[in-house]
Amino acid sequence: MNRYRPNRSICDRIASGAIAIVMTMLLAACSSSSEDTAAQTVQSSSTTRQVSIGEEQIELDVRGGLQSDALFYDGGGSLGTVLVHQSGATMESWDSFAEALQRQGVSSVSVSSATPDDILAAVDALRTAGTTEIVLIGASLGGGAVMQVLSTGDIEGVTKVVLLSPSNGGALTSPEVEKIMFVATGDGFAQRTYDGFERAAEPKTLLEYDGRDHGQTLLEGEHSESVLADINEFLELDQAQ
Repeated sequence: MNRYRPNRSICDRIASGAIAIVMTMLLAACSSSSEDTAAQTVQSSSTTRQVSIGEEQIELDVRGGLQSDALFYDGGGSLGTVLVHQSGATMESWDSFAEALQRQGVSSVSVSSATPDDILAAVDALRTAGTTEIVLIGASLGGGAVMQVLSTGDIEGVTKVVLLSPSNGGALTSPEVEKIMFVATGDGFAQRTYDGFERAAEPKTLLEYDGRDHGQTLLEGEHSESVLADINEFLELDQAQ
């Protein structure tokens, strides 16, 4: 069990800071106009094709023949993420984060509904697009949905989970899935994260931060650079590039 507050050496802080600066610059670039964004391309390290930066609206085929809206960010590589938003947010709320990943060759599907059925449909969409390694990323209610869908068994292609202040969900009992959870110690719902972490099987890591940021606000608040750097490291993007 790894429960700790980040307390790195100077060298570690410099390395993480460098990664965070790159991610911060990418997030800032993503806030430019849609015309500028659409004109940019990225060359994936694992393929020879180029992809345009930006999202495409798609429809997911969910259980029962229903369809659900989603956004697809084509990164062109073998790594993909499913992004599950928190209560009160929308699938567009991941836009800057998804485009930052996209620039590093990572594809993403941002779902419109934080439900297990939508998550499974998004995984299928990523596999159809050619991704072979999938990471589920959920915030608050979306994190609870991720925990719920994984509590029923392993999902083909899913190797890692990133949870930002997850709400209550099923236990993450699979030893085949790497897990990392983020929580602010002053968050009024922090105990839910601690409970979920206690129930989760190894391998798992819990990262704690001061303050009261919750869910996706951890990506935008006072510790955003550290959080982004830690996610980047967990996804091994610095090694893949």
